[in-house]
This record gives sequence, C-alpha cells and structure tokens, in this order.
Amino acid sequence: MKRSFVFCALLLAVAAPATADTPIEEGLAWFPRVPGPGDQRYLIHTNHCSDAVGVVGPAAALSLVDADEGRWRLDYQADTLLCGTPPPFESLMAMAIPDAVGGVPVHVIDIVREHLSNDALDASWTTRVPERVGVPPSIVGTWLAAGHAEQGFLITLTQRGEVAVSWNTYGGDGTQRWLSGVAPTADNASTFTVPLVDTGTGTFAGTSQTPDAATPWGSINVQYMECGMLQAAWVPDPEVGLPFGGAVFQQLTAPYSDPCNLEAWAQSQQAVVVPVEVDAGP
Repeated sequence: MKRSFVFCALLLAVAAPATADTPIEEGLAWFPRVPGPGDQRYLIHTNHCSDAVGVVGPAAALSLVDADEGRWRLDYQADTLLCGTPPPFESLMAMAIPDAVGGVPVHVIDIVREHLSNDALDASWTTRVPERVGVPPSIVGTWLAAGHAEQGFLITLTQRGEVAVSWNTYGGDGTQRWLSGVAPTADNASTFTVPLVDTGTGTFAGTSQTPDAATPWGSINVQYMECGMLQAAWVPDPEVGLPFGGAVFQQLTAPYSDPCNLEAWAQSQQAVVVPVEVDAGP
C-alpha cells in the first residue's frame, strides 16, 4: 500500500538562505537546518533561473531500495524552462521527509532528478537524512501563553549547549518580577529543567546598587514539542508562596537564521506555497 506525503513548491523573488549543516549536492538543503523531535523535515531544491509558474513536474515518488540500511529512492522532475529573463526568480521545491514508511526507517535517499527542459541533463546523487535533536536552535526567541500576553519567556542557547531562560511575570503581591536561570541541555532530550532566581527590586538603568540580592525562586521544566510550541511547568519553592502550574506556550518571535515553520517562513518571504502529493511505499 502506498502512502502520500506533502510536496510543496514555493515561488520566491529572493535568494533562499543556506540551511544545511553539511554540503548537500545539486542545490539541495535541509529545512529546518536542525529539526527538533516534533518538527517536519523537508528537502529543499532551488532552481536559480526560472520564472515559470509551474516549476514542479509530475508527482514525485519515494520507493524502498534497502530496508536494512533505510535507503530509499526519490524520483522527481523539475521544470527549468523560461530561464534567462532578468531578474531571475528563485523557485523552491520542498518535500516532507518522514521518519519511516510502512515501518521502514528513512535514513538515506538516492535522489534522481529529471529536467523537463530539453537543455538540461538528468542528475542523481545520494544524501543522508539529518538526525533530529532534542532542542533545536529554533527554540530561541520569545514565547507567550494564551491569555497571558502581558508576560512570557525569552529563551536563548549558548555555544556550550546551555539554555538560558528569562521569565517576565508577577509575584504573589502583583508586582512585576524577572526570573532567570541557565542550565545545560542533554543530547537528544527535548526536556530541560532550569533553576530560577528572582532578581529582586532595583532602580532604573542601574544608577545604584540593586537593593535586594537575587534569591532562589524555584525551577521551571520546559519541553520542546514542535515548531513554535513548548510545554512549561513551574515549581516555586515553598517560601515563595505561589502554586505550581504549567501552560502551553506559543512562539511569538523566531530567529531569522533558524526558521522551523516552512509555511510561516515562506509567507515572510512573500512566497506562495502550492502542495503537491508525493507517493511513498515499499
């Protein structure tokens, strides 16, 4: 039995940023560059000189080559007609890459491309599907929970694999509080716990020493779920006098260099997304 996966064609008027950790042949790159546990992976192919509206040929097909190696063959056609009209438009074709098809993992892809134009040769090459990570770079940004637009998280990652969290919220007396902390992340783990401190009260622009020293507040556990979504649970220390709780947070801003949502990124580039079905099966 065959399965269908979404294949998207994007028409762009700007150059696409490189999204691959390692070079991938024939103009292909991975999107997102480092996929998280719930993020869809896409193979993106760029045509650099096409102003044709129909840049995708007949439906692509993914077929099994070697189940032990998780090797699959991808056949598709690309239309590169109408080249040379300045300024050239960029066209992207993005195919969703599943973790497995019919229980067989997808680790290696033998790609076979056929140009629909008469002035180009067929091409074939092999690439390896990127490994997922627990916490991808796309987690960096600001996060808000529904119904709580007046407060939220700012999350950043360090080069040492640590995650820094700043939580702008309120104390039990209703005053604004700034809670912050840094903690390491574990390889391939989408959940991390950060101990938080309350920075206390202060004065504007640091014109004098902060009256109250930072004090331990408790901790917050964060689980990266998928692009633009995380689950947070907080456990205040008993002396703080606040209840534990949790909420689902949506990403308000994401770093431009590490987008994780294909459609949202395409819209930011004023691109048009056209879904095309791709057949896949043993």
